Amino acid sequence: MRLFERALRRAQIPVSMTMGFNPRPKLSFPLALQLGIEGLNETLELELEEWTKPSDFYNKLSGQLPDGISISQPELIPLNAKSKITGAVYNVTLNNIEPPDDNKIRELLNSNEVFVKRTKKRIEKKLDIRPSINGIERSENGLILHIKVLNEGTAKPKEILDKLDIDTGKHPEFIKIVRTNVQIQEECEQG
Repeated sequence: MRLFERALRRAQIPVSMTMGFNPRPKLSFPLALQLGIEGLNETLELELEEWTKPSDFYNKLSGQLPDGISISQPELIPLNAKSKITGAVYNVTLNNIEPPDDNKIRELLNSNEVFVKRTKKRIEKKLDIRPSINGIERSENGLILHIKVLNEGTAKPKEILDKLDIDTGKHPEFIKIVRTNVQIQEECEQG
């Protein structure tokens, strides 16, 4: 977030600011990444103070980003639009780890319930992540996880891997998780 705040400031792009004692630029990533997970094709939403041509915005901001960080062509959305994240796709590379066989994947996908334990503010609760698992595919070097984002609770890639008997805590250096896509549905607010 700070990287983009600084790049926007250097590019002299007029970003709207929040009000109050500690004003911040109005920008956000609609779906935060978990620690240790890389992201490709991420979405950044920001509100501008004044009209700026998308091509000017792109040229100014691109020139201020470090190597390895790039942006695609920006899109305009109405001010009253609200992003709703509907899903995400994760590519899991397994090095020196045997991927689960098709039967194990099918068993998980055919389950009615898949419970995990989560702790929030020292309170542990059980959560059924099965409704959030849209699909699991084998790839050349691992797995592709299709996850549906739900208000009731969204499956985390490491939870799915643990349910497939891949111990993500034992050898994290052999597991690389990259979010390759975030599916967004724009909804206009009435009013």
